Amino acid sequence: MEEEMQHNDTTIYIVRHGQSEGSISDVYGTDPDLTKKGVQQAEETADLFASIHLDRVFASKLKRAQHMAAIIAARHALPVETFEDLREPYYGKLEGRNRKEVKEQYKERFQQRKALTEQERMRFKIVEDMESDEEALMRFFGASNRLAEANPRKTLLVISHVPLMKLLLMHLGFATRKQLDGESIENGGYIKIASNGKEVRILDTKGVHAKD
Repeated sequence: MEEEMQHNDTTIYIVRHGQSEGSISDVYGTDPDLTKKGVQQAEETADLFASIHLDRVFASKLKRAQHMAAIIAARHALPVETFEDLREPYYGKLEGRNRKEVKEQYKERFQQRKALTEQERMRFKIVEDMESDEEALMRFFGASNRLAEANPRKTLLVISHVPLMKLLLMHLGFATRKQLDGESIENGGYIKIASNGKEVRILDTKGVHAKD
């Protein structure tokens, strides 16, 4: 059940992009576009939002986010506005590498990470030049706060990336990392938040499956 809005709140729908080529090849980062299935998921998500008033549509510069946003924005005769701080986490020298191969090469680092507290895990990096979870969260959370401050009482749609969405749900107390492990957010799933640029509340979710 949705929580009530407050007078100056901005409503932000944070939506996961459709399936991308990167999801199939299971690599870190890079800039793949949507697959054919991903385009279909974007069309289905556009159908879902067709009856919801949107004032502005934002996406990171990555192709999969831009493509998804364009399909939804077209239904509302809105442009897609690019906001760099909405991009997915930066993985440094792991960008473009297969995840299974990376886990084998850096096996000790991954084992070390398992033993950390959540606070330590947020700051941990497998390689030095990647973004930590804490850095990625603060970038994304700051971006959403700035969008809210600049658009009071508006309804915004943001096409985002699943690692950031999970970090946001953890930060807002919706679920733990363990509860969100695996494919817990569907392509086209969303988090609906209310924000005045300082205080943020989750109003609703769709396609988000936290484990018990």
